[in-house]
Amino acid sequence: MVTRKNAVARSKPRSQRTVPMPPPELQLLSVKQAGAILGVGHDLIYRLIMGPSPELYSFLLGGRRLVPRRAIERFIEAKMAQAGGSPA
Repeated sequence: MVTRKNAVARSKPRSQRTVPMPPPELQLLSVKQAGAILGVGHDLIYRLIMGPSPELYSFLLGGRRLVPRRAIERFIEAKMAQAGGSPA
């Protein structure tokens, strides 16, 4: 059954839908939440997780793929080190 609320949410193209930022105390994130933190889509997150040389750690729990917040922090630190930058 499509309610008015669902119809409004689905009226935006998929590329314009946003995922709310997860609260900072949340330590295990869904793929979509990880993408929201990094500012990328869930497709790229899956490529970072499942690619030939995985760059982002995740695990399955009850059929859900979860990304630890610390894994995202380490990913950012590694990318900054590659670029010659330093954490703020």
